[in-house]
Amino acid sequence: STRPVEISSSRFTGNGKTFVQGIFRDITERKQAELALQAKTTEHELIVQGSAAGLWTWDIQTGEAHISSRYQQILGFAADETVITSFEDFAEFLHPDECSVVAACIRQHLAHEDTYDMDYRLRHKAGHYVWVNASGQAIWDDAGTPQIMAGSKLDISDRKQAELQLQQTIANLEQ
Repeated sequence: STRPVEISSSRFTGNGKTFVQGIFRDITERKQAELALQAKTTEHELIVQGSAAGLWTWDIQTGEAHISSRYQQILGFAADETVITSFEDFAEFLHPDECSVVAACIRQHLAHEDTYDMDYRLRHKAGHYVWVNASGQAIWDDAGTPQIMAGSKLDISDRKQAELQLQQTIANLEQ
C-alpha cells in the first residue's frame, strides 16, 4: 500500500565525500484532514450558491463587513463590485425611516436581550428600495463582549407587495 510522506533532506560533505541525510514522515492523517476540510469547504460553497439568501459577516471589533455575491445581487450589484465592507456602508443602504429601528434591534441582540430577525428596506442600486428579511447571530467572548455577527438577508419584496395589495383589497371591501 502507498502512503503520503513528507521528505526532508540535507546534504553535507565530509572526508571528501558528499552525504545526503533524509527523514520521511508519514502524513496520512494530515492529508485526510486536508481532504475532509476541502469536502466541507465544497459543501459550504454549494449551500451558499444554492441559497436564495444573501450572507453577511460583521467583525464587531473592527467594523469590517463581508457580504456574499447573492447579497450584492439583491441590492442590484454585480458579484465583482465592492459594495459593503463595513457596518457604516451597510447603514447607508437602510431606508431612512428604519435606521433607528434596525440599530435598536442590533443593540438589543448584542446585549443578549433579543434575537436579530426583522424585515426592513434596503436601497437598490437602481434607487428603489427592496424589502429583506434579515436574521443573524452574534458570538460573544468569555467576558460577554460581542466579537462577530453573521447572518442572512432574503429578498421578500414580492411577499411585501402581496401583503400591501391584500391590505388594500381588505380596506376597499370594508368601505
